[in-house]
Amino acid sequence: LGVAAAAGAICTLFPYRSQGNPSDGLGVLLSWFASDESFRQRLAWPFITEARRLLLREQVGLAEQVIERGLLQHPDEPRLIGLRAVCQGAAGQGERAYATLEALGPPDARPPLERAELLADAAWAVLSARDTALLPDAGRAAERALELCPDDPHYEILLGRIHLERSHAHEAYACLMS
Repeated sequence: LGVAAAAGAICTLFPYRSQGNPSDGLGVLLSWFASDESFRQRLAWPFITEARRLLLREQVGLAEQVIERGLLQHPDEPRLIGLRAVCQGAAGQGERAYATLEALGPPDARPPLERAELLADAAWAVLSARDTALLPDAGRAAERALELCPDDPHYEILLGRIHLERSHAHEAYACLMS
């Protein structure tokens, strides 16, 4: 048992990548060179994923609670603020949601992955607010997010839902089936 535990510890601490993810050992080495911004993003990630999961289940109140807890620890995290805008849109506060997103500034000034998430949040806020006049803009935002992260199923589903709202059944079917 002791030999197996020692072998497991050595394998875990040895620096390598598996399916694009660093081992604990590689994570320790990389952390010495990581920026504060990188740590902030990683620490906020559990709140972001849980809020997204709840929003997809249309549990807006619970998502708001998770987002607010995350913002208490990471008050300047733009991805949490973007998800707050989605909740505002779902609560029927479309104008407030748009103001929340605009306060973050232009998404083009952000790193690509963060930009994709903020574009998706903008599209999601429009969809949640049921703002039919802005659905074409929401579609373009979702398409841009998908260009930045072509393999993200969340963005494909979002674009499919926008196409459904716009009564573009063939495009929606293509997005949702891909």
